[in-house]
Amino acid sequence: MSKRVAPLVAFIVLASSPCLTWAADDGATLEPLKLDQAVDMALGKNYQIKNGVLEVRISKDRINSSKTDFLPSFKVQSIGGQLLTPLNFRFKKGSLGDIPGAGPIPDENISVTTNERPFLFVNAMISQPIIQLGKTSAYVAQNKLSRQIAEQKLVAQRQQVTNQVKRAYYQALELEGTLKVIDATRTLYREVERTTNKYLQEKMVLPADAIEVKQQLATVDYESTKTINALATQKEELNHLLGRDPQTNFSLVQVENLTDEDMTLPEAKLYALASRADLKQTSSQVKQAELDKRIKKLEYLPNLNLVVDYLSMFGTQILPKNVAVVGLFLNWDAFSWGRRHYELLEKQKMYEQLQNTLKDLDTQITMEVNSSHRKLQECRQYVGVTDLGRQLSMERLRVVANKYKEQAVLLKDVLQAQREVTKTNNQWGQSVLSYFTARADFEKAIGK
Repeated sequence: MSKRVAPLVAFIVLASSPCLTWAADDGATLEPLKLDQAVDMALGKNYQIKNGVLEVRISKDRINSSKTDFLPSFKVQSIGGQLLTPLNFRFKKGSLGDIPGAGPIPDENISVTTNERPFLFVNAMISQPIIQLGKTSAYVAQNKLSRQIAEQKLVAQRQQVTNQVKRAYYQALELEGTLKVIDATRTLYREVERTTNKYLQEKMVLPADAIEVKQQLATVDYESTKTINALATQKEELNHLLGRDPQTNFSLVQVENLTDEDMTLPEAKLYALASRADLKQTSSQVKQAELDKRIKKLEYLPNLNLVVDYLSMFGTQILPKNVAVVGLFLNWDAFSWGRRHYELLEKQKMYEQLQNTLKDLDTQITMEVNSSHRKLQECRQYVGVTDLGRQLSMERLRVVANKYKEQAVLLKDVLQAQREVTKTNNQWGQSVLSYFTARADFEKAIGK
């Protein structure tokens, strides 16, 4: 039995190495998907990002729409119908004038009555705002700020999706590495089971040894099923982030090696304060609140329009057929019972709230950068710790395997050493996953 177990133990040691744990299967029939390709695909096809792009375009349409308020408006109104009662017009003596030599017109009080006939009134008006142009300018500026906010939200969405893709990709890689170790462990246990059953028939081992090997093999099969299912779920989530069919199958590609951070903490803080989309978004909201105050103050002014009005009346013989007027039209809500005053106070308080939010966000970003930078350092060091633990457990497995060949240790010692290798390898895989996740979170914290 020892001659067959020792090579398999060596295979376990090889299968637990970093290059295998974080590399994908050859996947000859599967399309390989690199991390950079996954990020680029998500930025182009993710549904949240598509909606963000549409929101930017909508904000541009709002700007163009608000600019039309600078131009004159054209309105046409018409009413037609049938008179249900006659129209009575009374003209007093001399109400239409007094002509020398002819006397007053009319020369007596008269009454004129129309028939119940169909009629049609058509009114056309051209109105050019004057005082309202200042308010329109403020609305246009406000919509431009809304477009900036939409663009900054889109940047934030891109950063968020990039972080989610990296996290999902790293998690899938870690699961693939775990599955490789599980497959190698299963191979070992199956060979050990076969050999143990043979020696059980020869009464060279106890029945409990054979049962223990079967229990370990069943545990490995269970862990394999659980890991395969978790990997399938993780790939579906990754496909969803990429904006494609969740059932699309693909193979993963090994990521870059662990590297030291190329940005100091002070540099990271400055970069974050200059690049964070949420900080820029809040700053634009502060400017927008300031414009809201300006617009509310402009409501104290009346609305003044330059108007050209034309009226045509059909179906009447008494009234003039055409009337044309040019002049100024004033509309002013002069007394609001203090409503405008309180609304202005509300806008002022909202402006102060946003200023406080901006200051608080500045502090939060600094704290977030500090925390993510510390976490990244911790994870980088812990990878070294778990790597040494892996090397130690593999060396102990090699020693136990050599002793087992010389029958200096029992089978349970080999199995225990192998379980320790699996445990430390999983710890190493988790530490590498934590490092890459922490690096993705750090890049998100600085707005990269």
